[in-house]
Amino acid sequence: MKKSILGALALGLFFCANLQVCDASTGIYVNYHSQDEIKQYLAEHSVNMDNVIKYSTAPALKANGSKGSLSSETLDSALQTLNAVRYIAGIYDEVELNSTYTNQAQAAAYVMALNKSISHAPDKPSGVSDSLYNQAVAGASSSNLAWASWNHGLESTIINSWMDDSDDFNIGRLGHRRWILNPTMKQTGFGSVYDKSVGTFSVMYAFDGFLESTNYSGVAWPAQNMPIEYFENDHAWSISMGKEVNASKVKVILKRKSDNKTWLFSQSASKGYFAVSNEGYGAKGCIIFRPDGAEYKSGDVYNVKITGLDKEVEYDVNFFTISDICMHAYGSTKVVKKATLKNDGKKVVVCDKCGEEIPGTIYRIKKVKLKKKTLKYNGKTKKPVIIVKDSKGNSISNKYYKVKYNKKPKKKGKYKVTIRFKGMYKGKKVLYFKIK
Repeated sequence: MKKSILGALALGLFFCANLQVCDASTGIYVNYHSQDEIKQYLAEHSVNMDNVIKYSTAPALKANGSKGSLSSETLDSALQTLNAVRYIAGIYDEVELNSTYTNQAQAAAYVMALNKSISHAPDKPSGVSDSLYNQAVAGASSSNLAWASWNHGLESTIINSWMDDSDDFNIGRLGHRRWILNPTMKQTGFGSVYDKSVGTFSVMYAFDGFLESTNYSGVAWPAQNMPIEYFENDHAWSISMGKEVNASKVKVILKRKSDNKTWLFSQSASKGYFAVSNEGYGAKGCIIFRPDGAEYKSGDVYNVKITGLDKEVEYDVNFFTISDICMHAYGSTKVVKKATLKNDGKKVVVCDKCGEEIPGTIYRIKKVKLKKKTLKYNGKTKKPVIIVKDSKGNSISNKYYKVKYNKKPKKKGKYKVTIRFKGMYKGKKVLYFKIK
């Protein structure tokens, strides 16, 4: 049976000012994105929740082992997922990776994996250096944490764990979700360690931009236009006002427009779960509610009306599907024009799923030379190393050319070598070397 555990943090103060919003909403200030705009964004910044963790250096879970490092592919995909969530919510969506945060997050994941437990204040395992442990403490104390019993990719952790956050322990504050939706975040870092004996420990640095002022307020999830794939029936609704609110005064009316079914939420009576969190998980003043018996499908429209604040808040949530978006897998390449020693070529990279083509350049062959022009005779066949690079300085694989010698290069003497290009390239180059 698969199991998962989350860990979140509290701190904080938060400031906000006004921002233009869609005319259909009142009292919230985020960037409005239409369904088509969200689809276009996700088509260009695909989120693959089937990904698993990959490493550039695998961690070694043993005494005096190493924390390892995530591959650039894994880090970039996790960051893309984080920014996609923030784009949907209508807040700053150009968060970047910070190498210090990433090193701290990876150290935290590693130490927790050694301890086989999730903690914002992990114990020091035997054999771990002081410097690595201090890195881990800095990461664990400033991050979203998660553990799963299986190989849980960071994309799925972000969407299905931290943005869900609706289990009995976390629903009262939705801390993980609110850190991800902290409008003032500009940089982050990720760490993850998977081993079949301990499961997956995942870490996302969360404290960047904390306490900074912002012009965003009323950050809602589900958002005004919400992909149904990212919101389950048992997920809690939330809206963070960015300042402390009086829980005793807040009342929420949630209405499904198709049949006018209505849920009321307040401290005195609720048709479902209701809470207000003024703790500093990202943005303060988070109003949380979850309607009993609600089921969401593409095309549903819900109206949210909140009273008891400085000003009334009202907005619609339009659920839609992104199932028609191709999560592109660009694998095939078509050569339109071959590159030569003088001219660039042209190509298109093709999505293996939908056939979409992206045009590209095959850069011309700029350098073809022998690493050594003189080789020392030893009675054996001698073949010089051939260096081939394009006009951008990239090495060209030997699969794109054939090498032919005028005679077997074994005896002392002068030899001719012909490099004839193929595939994406055409042309030839003749070079000479000696065996002395």
